[in-house]
Amino acid sequence: MIPRRLLRRFSVEDLRAAIRQKGNLDKVTALERKREKLQKALSRIDRKLARLNGVNGSPRKPAKAKGPGKRGRRRGFKVSAATRRKMRLAALRRHSGQRQG
Repeated sequence: MIPRRLLRRFSVEDLRAAIRQKGNLDKVTALERKREKLQKALSRIDRKLARLNGVNGSPRKPAKAKGPGKRGRRRGFKVSAATRRKMRLAALRRHSGQRQG
């Protein structure tokens, strides 16, 4: 509520002009709020594009599913004696040429 002494200070025309300006200010503030929302949405889209394109425009390498992995037998999986025998014979055959030379 506006105090009476302020109302007495202004003429009717001044008060009407102030009311018109307030209406315009409401429109301006609504538009500014809308602009801020759109800028936030645009920045989200920019971040997503940067994530896809990489920092310097080249696409990032996709992350590997399980990492580089390890060589050899997986822990907790036993190899049967027959399989060990087959592996030994295969290794002997593989390296037989190297031993002769």
